[in-house]
Amino acid sequence: MLLWALEEMMADWTCVIAGSATRVADALAFVSANTFDVAILDASLQDGSIEPVVAVLTARGCPFVIASGTNPSERNSHFFGPHAVQKPYTELALRTAIEQAVFPARPASAISVIPFA
Repeated sequence: MLLWALEEMMADWTCVIAGSATRVADALAFVSANTFDVAILDASLQDGSIEPVVAVLTARGCPFVIASGTNPSERNSHFFGPHAVQKPYTELALRTAIEQAVFPARPASAISVIPFA
């Protein structure tokens, strides 16, 4: 899914978009300097794997959802974590993954998100 479409979907759910990035370095800088409720990550950004960002998020205890076209059988479960959706995904699948990632903190309609795609 294109970044703008993901951001539009999040806005339709009344989520606050904290920021976005298309490069790993920008994503690392953002997650290191900001707070947010959940990150939505694509497995690959313009300049490589999102894995370093996942490491920072995991260390900080920040929930995240991986939205990826990577074949599920090729996924590294440590990297993808428990909350992943396969592209192309439905709004329901993404919303469910977000709710599971942040549960029981808040319903999906009251969370701020940072999409990286």
